[in-house]
Amino acid sequence: MIGIGCGQGTVAHAARAAVVVALGTLLCSVGVVSAQSVDVPQQTKVQEEVYNQWVPQAQAASSAATPTLEQMFASPTLTKMLKLCDDGTGLYRLDSTALIAKFWDAIAIAELTHNFGEGAFKGANCGFDLTIDSAKRAKSFANQWVLQVDGEVPIDVSNNAFTEWAEVNLFKFPPFANVSQPDLKTALDRPLYAAVNMYKGSGGNPQCGPIAAVFSRQYLQQRILAAPVDTGFFNGCCRRGNPNTTCTLGSHIIAKCSAWVPGTRTLGVPPHMNHLVAPYLNFYNETEALVGKDYPYYKLARLLVRLLSPNMYTAIAPQYDSVPHRLNFLENTLGYFELNPVAIVPWKGGIKMLVGLFELLWGTDQGNALVEWCIEMDWVLAWAFNPTMSYWRCGPDGNYPECNYPSSLGRGIDPANVRMVDPRVLSRVSAGHNATAAIVSNSTVNAVTELWTSLNVTSASRQDVASVWTTFTGQPTHQTTSQQLSSSVPSHLWRTLAMEPLSPNSCANLDCVGVMVNSRNCLCPTPSNHHF
Repeated sequence: MIGIGCGQGTVAHAARAAVVVALGTLLCSVGVVSAQSVDVPQQTKVQEEVYNQWVPQAQAASSAATPTLEQMFASPTLTKMLKLCDDGTGLYRLDSTALIAKFWDAIAIAELTHNFGEGAFKGANCGFDLTIDSAKRAKSFANQWVLQVDGEVPIDVSNNAFTEWAEVNLFKFPPFANVSQPDLKTALDRPLYAAVNMYKGSGGNPQCGPIAAVFSRQYLQQRILAAPVDTGFFNGCCRRGNPNTTCTLGSHIIAKCSAWVPGTRTLGVPPHMNHLVAPYLNFYNETEALVGKDYPYYKLARLLVRLLSPNMYTAIAPQYDSVPHRLNFLENTLGYFELNPVAIVPWKGGIKMLVGLFELLWGTDQGNALVEWCIEMDWVLAWAFNPTMSYWRCGPDGNYPECNYPSSLGRGIDPANVRMVDPRVLSRVSAGHNATAAIVSNSTVNAVTELWTSLNVTSASRQDVASVWTTFTGQPTHQTTSQQLSSSVPSHLWRTLAMEPLSPNSCANLDCVGVMVNSRNCLCPTPSNHHF
């Protein structure tokens, strides 16, 4: 939920921490124990127990939901909606069995993202989270509770009550003795929050911060608990799960709490997640005003095209305005299943890449810190542009000056389909070993460096920032900025650096970070750089 709660769409979770496991004893402490001082196992005992508790329940619920899923995918209404949304891929020609298989194959490798960073505090939609500085002091990517225990963020009494309700009542974790004074052991047992990037949005979940961390699926394996909707938003707007309520953003009704009622709130465990699809599609009803009662099928058609079309990241120009389907406000804000790691996630091995938001970090001190950190940690860095969501800040009470909503939450706004790999980083990390010479050439690095020094987004107007990005991607919109940059930004640069997320069978290794749009090369770490 926006401003209150526990999902990555609502309360950002990240930090620096972990647990001592020695001879089966967890956290023997004298006085105050800081999470900075302890070592990192893959799972705590409680995480393992909670996860194992859900596995058979997820298997049963997923199996029971299979007929409903098959019926939905075989529906003539879905075929009609796929034709309406078709971008030339022809998904409407596939039978339901093939379409379901493609859907789950794509979900299985889709990015698990968590946004954080400077700017995720004041006016934040997602609560307190880590910054680059606090992350550098950390041993692992831990949760919001640990940040509070370690004193990296203030004790967040209001949000803690919402997070506690969801983690105890939905996820079935043991409760804190006092959420106003969280203890380290209980904090370490709690999950991280991640959004599965099933709409292939370029910036991850930008409302929650200017940096998207992409978790390593190869590290996590299946140690994930999945929910069909953002559990924080669900908790807050549905008044702790009341099925007789509806949810609003501003003056807009955008969700029906009756879509996920008591008795059906079984979490998913990959690959057992068939039962998550119908609640997700029925819960968010922002497109009902456009297509009426068939909105779940329209939502599914839009999702399938964004997830499965090979055109999503190749149609950068000149079809930028028409292809792909622009994400509407709800897809851009809350368009994901929560796939939450139930594990301690180390920085090396647990994270495979970072994505920075161009409009918030380009040319800034924080941007420089991000570049240096990625080089230090051997991560690929990419840049994305998603201003509708990254500029949107409501704050915990929904009254921050940037808390503005479009007139229609169901109509497309942001393409969010362009990522540029940073050649200054790629030339110095292991994933650059199979990059083409053009990507890491001196001329490419120099052009990006010149663009970096020519623009600090904190001192530029938003119009000029947008203009520089569109020039960077081969599409000038404001003539003055275009002329100023014409000598430093070669017209081919966007094609050289454009990278798309993984698709099924695009790369052999789950820890590859993406595919170069122009060369079709996979960017992957060398085997010796897997740290787990």
